[in-house]
Amino acid sequence: MKSAVILLIGLLSAVAYLNKEENDSYTEFQRWKIEYGKSYTGQQEVFRFFNFQINRNKVYKHNSDPNKTYFMRMNQFSDLSQEEFSLIYLTHDISEDVMEQNQITDEIQNTQENDKTINSVDWRKITQVKDQGQCAGCWAFGAVGAAEAWFYVKNKTTVILSEQQLIDCDTQSFGCNGGYQNLALKYIANHGLNDARVYPYTQKQSAYCKYDSGPYKTNGAQGVSSNNFKSFLTEYPLLVVVDATNWQFYGGGVFKDCNRSVNHAVLAVGFDENDNWFVKNSWGISWGEKGFITLAPGNTCGITSYAYRAI
Repeated sequence: MKSAVILLIGLLSAVAYLNKEENDSYTEFQRWKIEYGKSYTGQQEVFRFFNFQINRNKVYKHNSDPNKTYFMRMNQFSDLSQEEFSLIYLTHDISEDVMEQNQITDEIQNTQENDKTINSVDWRKITQVKDQGQCAGCWAFGAVGAAEAWFYVKNKTTVILSEQQLIDCDTQSFGCNGGYQNLALKYIANHGLNDARVYPYTQKQSAYCKYDSGPYKTNGAQGVSSNNFKSFLTEYPLLVVVDATNWQFYGGGVFKDCNRSVNHAVLAVGFDENDNWFVKNSWGISWGEKGFITLAPGNTCGITSYAYRAI
């Protein structure tokens, strides 16, 4: 108790000696903690404020550059370093894993893209944005998103399905430590999913599988080649794997600051007349454009490299 009091006095003394910019940052940090329900003890307060300052300066510098095509915004990740963010919310570069697991997915589409005259398509409103929290379960959210979209397009009904079932029961993946989104689609076809109200999300892997089957089954999983990507996207949202390393503070606009090493599963949900891609994420509605990101045309962030759809 005594050491905690001494540490608190030291922190308050340090705040008293902050310059105006640092003091403004500390005031903003306190407001941010209230907004996101954050609280820290001991040295964590100092460490999180340090990260907050670095991130605040990064956002300000980025937004001051008139050549940027997107803007950044402080959000729920503002107390995390880049390394922490990647460790908690992303996986390692899974491109080699995906290539290996593609052998288990139904035939990959390699025909030339159909000549379609559709200039834009927008699936953003058909299913809700979810929040995976501090569980590296993007593979499950992406697969469930693809299945929910399939049910909507096929039956014109909105269903909210259980990611938790995949995290607990899909033995070919690793729960909150990453997994195979294409094999998750196969699981949904073979076992079926439950409604999310029946098997609710807990942000962690349970000690046992509660229900290994459910009433919501698709017919299978199919890989989609880059040649056919846009054509198939006019029919259904597509499960894709991307490089999300620099997505931490995305706030809006057309994003293109990435490479093609992939570490995050998301749902491609359309494109506009300029061929920018609409992507649904699983970090809640306070991130990005109410939970979505717009990617520049082409294979930005590797979006067309590893794509799948429910069938």
